Amino acid sequence: MAQVLHNLGSFIGARDFSTSVPMLERALAIRTQAWGEEHPNVAYSTLNLGVQYSAQGDWGEAEKKFRRAGAIAKAAGLPDDHIVQAVVLYNVTEAAARQGRTEGAFEAYARARRMALEALGNESVYSFLPLLSRGELALAQGRAQRAEAELRHALELAREHLDPDGRNVALARLALARALRRQGRLAEAERILRDLLAAGDGGGKNSQTELDGVRRTLAETLLDAGRLDEAAAVLAATDTPGAE
Repeated sequence: MAQVLHNLGSFIGARDFSTSVPMLERALAIRTQAWGEEHPNVAYSTLNLGVQYSAQGDWGEAEKKFRRAGAIAKAAGLPDDHIVQAVVLYNVTEAAARQGRTEGAFEAYARARRMALEALGNESVYSFLPLLSRGELALAQGRAQRAEAELRHALELAREHLDPDGRNVALARLALARALRRQGRLAEAERILRDLLAAGDGGGKNSQTELDGVRRTLAETLLDAGRLDEAAAVLAATDTPGAE
């Protein structure tokens, strides 16, 4: 029953957080009762619950779950280089950064990536996500050239080892376009953004939201170029008005 609830909650999470979180909480309670608090499966359930909270933007609660999952994994005897510890480290760092606590984040992302590489190689999404996050963090810190280098690395990895035409590639390309725009390379950024819109990329459970992000970034790029009418037309197609 716990596994059924866990799988169903994860599946529904892509569609309805109000239903998925209670299911995952119930699965966690059943697993804890069956195996005790210091069991790897309890760590996995706690980690998955944190991912659901992060997906709905509740980074404070997500961070609590991620830290709890790490403590359970350690108590359960999982080694420090286990993939679960890499996933915990990445998600704790991401949750803290999303709440404005970025000190040491750049190095923590790199450490999480090294751990994921050692455990699963480049085929793990956790070899990709730290690169994406490092690029986004560098961009937020005003280091657009460093961001570009990280994001090109992330894009190359996603194309070669994950999903050549999928969501991870689209996310890396969008972030790269933002880094290029920040450097004033507007034509390059515009090409990427129009390619994303033409392909309908964004993918995943929030495809419309992500496509709106592409449109907003394109509108900002056009505004930077002084093309106000074109920017207005792009924004008119955006479900969520306003600039990022």
